[in-house]
Amino acid sequence: MSLFRPFLPITSAKLRLLLIFSLSTGLVSGTLLWPLESPAQSKPAQSKPAQSKPAAVQNSYPNFTQGASRYQEKRYNEAIACFSEAIKKGEAGAAAWLYIAHSYLAMGNKQEAIQTYQKIAAAFPASQEAQVSRTYLQKLGAPGGASATTAQTMEEDRAAANTGSDIKNRIEVVRPVVGHPEVSEQMIQSIKRCVAGLPKGIRKILNRGQIKIILTPTLIDKEPSLGYREGRGYEGNTYKSCPGMFRRDSIYICERTVNESTDEVQSARPINEIEGTFYHEVGHALDACLEQYSESDEYRHAYYLDIARVPDDVAHRIRYYLQKSIAGQHEACAELTRILLGNEDSKSAAMKESFPNTIKIIKAKLAL
Repeated sequence: MSLFRPFLPITSAKLRLLLIFSLSTGLVSGTLLWPLESPAQSKPAQSKPAQSKPAAVQNSYPNFTQGASRYQEKRYNEAIACFSEAIKKGEAGAAAWLYIAHSYLAMGNKQEAIQTYQKIAAAFPASQEAQVSRTYLQKLGAPGGASATTAQTMEEDRAAANTGSDIKNRIEVVRPVVGHPEVSEQMIQSIKRCVAGLPKGIRKILNRGQIKIILTPTLIDKEPSLGYREGRGYEGNTYKSCPGMFRRDSIYICERTVNESTDEVQSARPINEIEGTFYHEVGHALDACLEQYSESDEYRHAYYLDIARVPDDVAHRIRYYLQKSIAGQHEACAELTRILLGNEDSKSAAMKESFPNTIKIIKAKLAL
């Protein structure tokens, strides 16, 4: 579970909208092969009865939405004007710049497109939009293409290894308070194996966010004050019975929990459950490193579309991921990330069936 929204050193604007692009997409006669769509304009492919429609998503990005509409209508000059206004008002950032570059390219204005792609790559170097821009620069034979990014990536990896900045070097083992057992060597080695097995791209995101991993006997061994705070989605229980969480820039993994009534430390949790907690909290950490994308209009629209179609008998089993307000979006994002990273349990099949649209967003954002 996620306790606090972190403050991390991210360079691009928090509310930037994610665009999902295929990096292998080509160009035909100067026209882009994919439709770009603003979240507020997205609609289910098939008409459904009124009760199955998702809740309406408020459009907080009018200029961006209008620009996307003009782009889809191939009114590229008008689209550029709308996106320029969106940038001035702080509605979209890199996403709007990418639309502008695509608009120039679709109009056959290659030089303006190249200059805009280069601007995106320079101003938002770690973003998905920059990755797309570098791919197009390479296709167009312009400086700053994907080959330069590969060299930069290799250099970053070497630097991480040399300076010890890889996440495997940021694992802390908490000493227990009096009377509590120590963290077992079995748990330590299990989490180290999980970290080593993370996909390279996932570790890179966590490294850029300087995410730490804290292994603790119970949560209150590390954070005693949380034993008196009610946990989100825990139906009246406190964080003393919480198996793990993400807070600020740290993933907390607990080997044991504390009984709410007696304050007794419970037996060590099975290793498979501990590993499941690790992958779930990695999902929260990735969400935070990528500017809390589970709160974006695009993600929210997909999430609402999915939860509107969950049958009642299934909804009861996955109710923790259907919490009201932003909590459900956060927890579903973390849990689905866990599943996409290859860690599954008895709820996984129901989650995959219930969140097909949300899974697509997460896959694209994490390049999984």
